[in-house]
Amino acid sequence: MMRMRKTSRAARALLKAARLLLAKKPQPVKADVLLPRIKSMLYKFAASDRQYKAMLKSSSDWKPDYEEWKQAVTAWIEKDVKASPNGQIIRIVVKEYRPYAVTGPSMGTVKFLDKELDAFARRYGWYLQSGATASENEDNHGREPVEVNWSKPQSRVYRLYPYYGERVKVPAKLFHVSPIENTAGILRKGLVPRSGRKVDLHERRQYPTRVYLATSYEFAKKLVDAFNQGNYEDALFGGRLILEPYSIFEIDTSQLSKGTKFYRDEEEPKNSVWTYSGIPAKALKLTEQSQKAYDEYLEYLKEEDW
Repeated sequence: MMRMRKTSRAARALLKAARLLLAKKPQPVKADVLLPRIKSMLYKFAASDRQYKAMLKSSSDWKPDYEEWKQAVTAWIEKDVKASPNGQIIRIVVKEYRPYAVTGPSMGTVKFLDKELDAFARRYGWYLQSGATASENEDNHGREPVEVNWSKPQSRVYRLYPYYGERVKVPAKLFHVSPIENTAGILRKGLVPRSGRKVDLHERRQYPTRVYLATSYEFAKKLVDAFNQGNYEDALFGGRLILEPYSIFEIDTSQLSKGTKFYRDEEEPKNSVWTYSGIPAKALKLTEQSQKAYDEYLEYLKEEDW
């Protein structure tokens, strides 16, 4: 019996170590190292004989020879595959209705990038955060446009981010926004890092297993407004209008584990940070306004049950 217990403990310890190893993200290479590798990958795909034949088949008014095609691909990559000045974002634009990416080839390119680009980036410590469709000149920094103007040429905008960005110091108080239905679980268990939506990148962005936090109460309130605005937009395109109440949690950073590290959120560099660590329940509480709203919410649930 004693031997079985020792074996069981050893197995659990091994399983825990394996989970920690799998959860650990590779350190990202620098953007100036990754960028030429991405360009090489894109060129091999887009300038392939298969893509060239697909372009000839789909294009009615442009029939270049193979050398012209390769030159067009090179021009696209040099113009529309770039890194941000701070090296924290790599941006790729695949344009439709253009010589180098007309409907046939562009759709093939989109399918290839949706499937392969994320896996390629992960090998180098980066991940594909978004693949949003936007009308030309309507780039909105990675967020899906409210409405795509299909009368204009369309672009597919991809953004890659490193798993680890710039380490930052945080203020004494941080804030987190979550639907009110999650409040009881958060107060009991704290905030547990979870991955963002991983549905088709045509519709949503995806995130690694992180906890995102606002650096001010004012920005947390803006997030609530933004989330509800997104619900309005979903309703405009045929969905149901669901205005969820949200809770805002205040986090006392002095109550966090010493090993907790924070990184700048490149989407909101002045207003948001993230961490791979969990936030213990002892470190958080509802803001005064959210506590009142939550009490009313619980009373409402009691009336519904009755």
